[in-house]
Amino acid sequence: WQRTGEDWSDVRLTLSTARSALTTDPPRLTEDRLTLTDRSAAERRTVDVELREEEIADPGPAAVAGLPGVDDGGQTRVLRSPAPVRVPADGRAHRVPVSAFTTTARRAYSCAPELSPLVTRIARFDNASGHALLAGPVDLVLGSGYTGRGTLDFTAPGAAAELAFGSHDDYRVVRETEESRESATLTQRTVVTRTVRLHLSRFSGPGERSEQVVTLRERVPVSEVSAVEVRLREESCAPEPDAVDADGVARWELRLAPGGRRTVTLVYEISASGRVVGL
Repeated sequence: WQRTGEDWSDVRLTLSTARSALTTDPPRLTEDRLTLTDRSAAERRTVDVELREEEIADPGPAAVAGLPGVDDGGQTRVLRSPAPVRVPADGRAHRVPVSAFTTTARRAYSCAPELSPLVTRIARFDNASGHALLAGPVDLVLGSGYTGRGTLDFTAPGAAAELAFGSHDDYRVVRETEESRESATLTQRTVVTRTVRLHLSRFSGPGERSEQVVTLRERVPVSEVSAVEVRLREESCAPEPDAVDADGVARWELRLAPGGRRTVTLVYEISASGRVVGL
């Protein structure tokens, strides 16, 4: 957009992500005061733990509620329009073609039942544009129709990118949880066993015959203190996870035919010493 009072007709644009209006002064540090207190005898005998939620890097792209800004990855980028364009001086946003490329997309389906019972359709592709793709909002078109708006992460040339195309109504996911707690009399150790069952169903039309692979993700707590141990009971899982990453996220790649149903069982135990409170 531009508000110069004069329409730009048949001009070649050079666009920069530099923010010259921002201040160049370094931020001022404010006082951050820390105080120390002696722990009481009771506090020395116990370990207080609590569950903390942390956002991890990649469970898959999510839908965008508003209109985010464009992120250049921290480095100023210069983009040029390949052909002359016209930009009216009305202060409104106008689309300007900068580049275009064609690449092969790989379709996938993903679901994190703890967060949402919906199965999301994802397109994965490699950035074959020859330049970086800036992070920001994108309009999604599937087939011949507009499907909504999503977000694209900053993608280097040749790197892989993902776009989410919303939920797929052919799938249904039900999540069930069970928990049991045992305490040993002699060692005062508490063991909490949690069982998570995920029921995945596919309801497809008569014309659907091919199998689809759905990625299910379920998290296992990760302990940061030695007094609490978390163990995945692989012998009780059915089937065993295909992978468990360092963040404790278990992943299954499930093949599902039209009308098919699968059940996944995840079992893990949390063991804490008698000094632990808050579990």
